[in-house]
Amino acid sequence: MNSHASTAYLENATALSVLVDAIRTGQNAGDIPSSLGQLTRNHKPQVFISYRSLDHELVTKIYNILFGYGTLSLWFDQGDIKSGDVIAERIRSGVLWAEHFVIFIPGPGESSEWTIVELWDAWQKVQKSGGKLIPVAFDGREIPGWIKDRKAIRSSDPLEIARSIEASILGVTN
Repeated sequence: MNSHASTAYLENATALSVLVDAIRTGQNAGDIPSSLGQLTRNHKPQVFISYRSLDHELVTKIYNILFGYGTLSLWFDQGDIKSGDVIAERIRSGVLWAEHFVIFIPGPGESSEWTIVELWDAWQKVQKSGGKLIPVAFDGREIPGWIKDRKAIRSSDPLEIARSIEASILGVTN
């Protein structure tokens, strides 16, 4: 979990603790909705970013823009996989944590073992939980058949891609 996600987690854990204490001690029921509201207000959609390392420069720009908006909790390998971590375990824990997935489509023949694992795990989770899986195709990349039913973001402009990701996840129309 990156520091941004850690802060949101701690805020939610604190609000949940207040709620549990109110229930345990039999406090006035009128106090409980404010605690529940606190949980909802603090929640930021949790987004896993999947990409091929060859696209690192562009994806890092997009991550930084999204992080700056402050509206989403982001899982990004550069901040969430530390030296000594077992990569596959960290990826899986990121997928389990996430609600939504942004998949930067690799170019022809560019898929790596990690992106295949991420794509499969993300696809399975979205099928079960109903989160969004958002393909991003830049430089004229083709959307693979298994995901062609999803509307893709087609742009090479980092700001336009970041705005589209945020709008899609938050349900904002442009």
